[in-house]
Amino acid sequence: MSAVFSHAVRWEFTATNPISSGMPVGSGGRRGPSSGVRVSAKRAKAPIVLTPEQIKRGLAMLEFRDKLLVVLVGALGTRRGELGALQWQDCDFENETFQIQHSYYWGHGGVLKGTKTEASAKPLPMHPALKFALLEWRKRSRRTKPTDFVFPSRLHSGRKALDLTAVLRRKIRPAFKAVGVTGVGWHTFRHTVSTVLAELGEHQLTIRDYLRHANLGVTNKYLQAVSETKRNAQARLVEVMLPLRLLPENPAETVAP
Repeated sequence: MSAVFSHAVRWEFTATNPISSGMPVGSGGRRGPSSGVRVSAKRAKAPIVLTPEQIKRGLAMLEFRDKLLVVLVGALGTRRGELGALQWQDCDFENETFQIQHSYYWGHGGVLKGTKTEASAKPLPMHPALKFALLEWRKRSRRTKPTDFVFPSRLHSGRKALDLTAVLRRKIRPAFKAVGVTGVGWHTFRHTVSTVLAELGEHQLTIRDYLRHANLGVTNKYLQAVSETKRNAQARLVEVMLPLRLLPENPAETVAP
């Protein structure tokens, strides 16, 4: 909307009255209609943060594919677009790391873009449980080329990423609602990761690097958490949040479209 206001002001469809704003007429000081409006920095609604027990109960309600989606977000703290953009070439099973290189945008027919910042593109560790689950998922997938999406869209023959908004609406929200948690979104798990890591006593720099934020503050912008520290943080996170058995008990279990 800010762009719309900017163009409206530029073409003089709207402007703040220069007299009422205390600016001299003809000074070129036209401003948008939101100028001078005080906006509260307080959140309209506090983000949902799940407990490890709630996550485990919600996961128990899901099929393997959807369970794996939640596990990856819950263990890695990725953004929705980064999860959608994940390709097999981003999964380094030999070195047990993820290379988060892209973000997927579902608008305009689907667009794959680079991550927003250098911090976003930093690698993340791959816990053995995640490695085992992803290798099992690859066995079941028909699309396993390096550039194939890990979670491709069946409707578009793998050319596009799986519609994670639809998966959230049809599968994940109902599962968590069944265990008493409403309003879950993909970013819920990212908020949960930061909260759980803090409760586990992880250093704020480790949390910053784990979530791949650009910075935490001026005082620590030159500090980095080493990769081994992030790997240890993930191990504790997986141990606390995720169920002991990730794979379905029935090997023939299918995934609903």
